[in-house]
Amino acid sequence: MTQPSLQAACDTIDLYKDLRHSPNCCKILEHTFGKSLFEDKIVGGTVATKGQFPYQISLRYNNQHNCGGSILDTNHVLTAAHCVDNFPFENSHIVAGSNKLNEAGVSYLIKRYIIHNNWNPANAANDIAIIKVKTPIKYTRYIRPISFVETFVPAEVKCVLSGWGITSYPGSVPNDLMYFNGRVIDLEVCKIALAEQMYPVLDSHICSFAKEGVGACKGDSGGPLVAYNKQIEHTIARSLFEDKIIGGAVADEGQFPYQVSLRYNNRHNCGGSILDSKTVLTSAHCLDKYPSDSAVVVVGTTSLAGGNWYLVSHYIIHETWNPVKATDDIGLVKTVNHIVFTEFAQPISIDDTFTPSGVECVISGWGFTIFPQERPQYLHYLNTRVSDLNSCKEIFSQAGYPVLESNICAFGGEGTGACNGDSGGPLVSNNKQIGIASWVAMCARGAPDVYTRVSHYADWIRARLE
Repeated sequence: MTQPSLQAACDTIDLYKDLRHSPNCCKILEHTFGKSLFEDKIVGGTVATKGQFPYQISLRYNNQHNCGGSILDTNHVLTAAHCVDNFPFENSHIVAGSNKLNEAGVSYLIKRYIIHNNWNPANAANDIAIIKVKTPIKYTRYIRPISFVETFVPAEVKCVLSGWGITSYPGSVPNDLMYFNGRVIDLEVCKIALAEQMYPVLDSHICSFAKEGVGACKGDSGGPLVAYNKQIEHTIARSLFEDKIIGGAVADEGQFPYQVSLRYNNRHNCGGSILDSKTVLTSAHCLDKYPSDSAVVVVGTTSLAGGNWYLVSHYIIHETWNPVKATDDIGLVKTVNHIVFTEFAQPISIDDTFTPSGVECVISGWGFTIFPQERPQYLHYLNTRVSDLNSCKEIFSQAGYPVLESNICAFGGEGTGACNGDSGGPLVSNNKQIGIASWVAMCARGAPDVYTRVSHYADWIRARLE
């Protein structure tokens, strides 16, 4: 999990692309006048009044709301690259002038997309794009452009984010445009808070924070963050691959003897589980950017301060692991020396049968709980339940990250969630591991967490055991 972002139950920070740091932005506009894990949700927000955000648009694909965006001028709309690079413009259109999805508004067909030439879906860098419409947008009291700032926006500046988004599970995109007021967070603080995440915070980003219980999660993908009545960035925040257990309890010593702490440069990075004396099971995304010669496995402790350390020999990452789509998110860690089994360090069996919905299970891990705060010292766990896979697929159908038969979803109730537990950590039922914490898109706000289904990879795993 790593969400491209640290977001404590959507209570921490939202990460945005800073427009003023895109030197090509104005040039692109000039030349064009004559491409979670990104989810849609505003938590703790307020319903917008008609005309309150006249620059806000709904970007729709196959007639369904997909992302937000903002009107720059009569021919151009600003959004996120990830909102457009997998969605053919021939099947898309924008709707302006309405804050209700069931009201007609004014629709405009799309002529083409202009995606930043350095957009990188693997690390969410340069996540910015411009939509050029076929016919000029007509301004009214409910349809107006917004300017974007070209100067640095300092910390503590008040800002507002607007968007539509799913708010509970199972649920659908709400009809009403929502908004919440926040403030800009110091960029260096944001970088430190997210230092261990898969997706780096760059100088081309800006971070915002409202208060506990309020957050975008991540607003509406592609939607505008506004201050001084000018747009300062658009939403790209992702909660995919985050480290956090919400609503959980502190584990007793020895309660989860299979749990390991996978560390990189002596810092906890991910969770994992002991399979045998030389093999640890974890997520591929926990390994592919972290050299094995700088990694260690720590076993036999619920405290990050204790335990027994084992050097890593090498990784085995699934051959078809896809970091863009988070598919086949599974990997093995091989230790140099044999893990010594004790009362507090024991292997766990893997499940090789399909686990149906409704089955009770438990996720364990270390993780941030509020922002700004250091990682907790002690292992936490959360009792949860396997979700119906088809319902899970439907919930995330617009998230850009497919839920497949090789995934398993779990949901513990409103206000609880792994977010995503500890990345790479074990989901266990009846003393067998059924899942590996992979990603989450709605961060403990009424939606399931997504895991790699262990039974789907049982043969792959066993073929690579000692």
